[in-house]
Amino acid sequence: MPKNNKKQGVFIFSTMDRYIGGVLLKTIMVVLLAFIGINSVFALVDELGEYKSGYGLLEVLNFIVLTTPRRIYELAPFVVFMGALSGLSMLASHSELTVFRTSGVSVHRLLLAVMGPVVFLLICSALIGEYLAPWGEEQAELYKARYLEELKERDNTDPGSEGKKSLQSIKLADFHWYKQAGLFMRVQAMDEQGNMFGIKQYQVNEEHVLDWIRVAESAVYIGDKEWRLKNVVETRFKPQGVSVEAHEYFIWQTDADPRQFSASVLVEPRKLSISDLIYQIEYMQKGGLNSKQYQLALWGKLLQPVSIIALTVLAVGFILGPLRSVGMGARLSIGLLVGLLFKYSQDLFGPLSVLYSLPPWFAVLLPIFITAMFGWLGLRKLG
Repeated sequence: MPKNNKKQGVFIFSTMDRYIGGVLLKTIMVVLLAFIGINSVFALVDELGEYKSGYGLLEVLNFIVLTTPRRIYELAPFVVFMGALSGLSMLASHSELTVFRTSGVSVHRLLLAVMGPVVFLLICSALIGEYLAPWGEEQAELYKARYLEELKERDNTDPGSEGKKSLQSIKLADFHWYKQAGLFMRVQAMDEQGNMFGIKQYQVNEEHVLDWIRVAESAVYIGDKEWRLKNVVETRFKPQGVSVEAHEYFIWQTDADPRQFSASVLVEPRKLSISDLIYQIEYMQKGGLNSKQYQLALWGKLLQPVSIIALTVLAVGFILGPLRSVGMGARLSIGLLVGLLFKYSQDLFGPLSVLYSLPPWFAVLLPIFITAMFGWLGLRKLG
């Protein structure tokens, strides 16, 4: 007889897990679709606000579609929190959570059941943030930059001429700068492979005096830390005078590789993958550059799973605790307020950490820690 009861107990718990998991997955997906729809409309209006002749609705829609994975990733903590709150509110409204509790299911066991779908979504979010979202952002920025450049070239082409075909390089709105020791390099355009166009290099000696200036039409990476510069004009400043030399080709040896001049330079730090952020931070630290924004973005990505778990704990604490006896509308309103407060606190602590030289991990972790503490205290009161 005890053996049968044991089997029945295991079956009841597994059924409960599947039931709660199914409800939460459905509500989280509904919330995700709702917020992605709203977010996409705002993004559409924002892009159309940058309207230029020839860059119309179809081009903007293509840009929006390519950047949707990034928006899904950024909204993941908020969406999971609101979805879990909605799903648990539905269960509470139908007294199903009460039935589980009176059947002997502990608060921590309910939390474990809730964490099942959340961990699944957390893994999906991490994969999107590391692979799909960065790729979509790069493709979107490449598409937009190349399309606008083609429009500019088309406008500057005589009506009777054939004009230019699709451009292979992307002309940057602002020059991209690269620094290594005493070398400062300005790049006007690049392509997807990391080849550079419109290059101007300045070499400064230890006394901060200009040694030479090198101008090149393009640069192609040939491997083994070597670049082949084309159509080079080099001006050297010597005590006895200025000398100018021209080279059809010139081999430039450097630690720089194509990854530092690829489409990722068009993308904001928060939109890069973890691997690209680590690479960029190492490069900037070697060059003595300020990498704080990249460190903030890196810690934000590394700690996003922790923030999702903290918000889920808070949602369970809310539904089983102070929001147990209020209506669905009040629960969602309070949840929306808490979610926005969490997001804005993260947005606030980031710039403050830069201003007051706080560790980037501290700025990202502080709102998460406060959220987790409130959630843990709520569950502790429930026993």
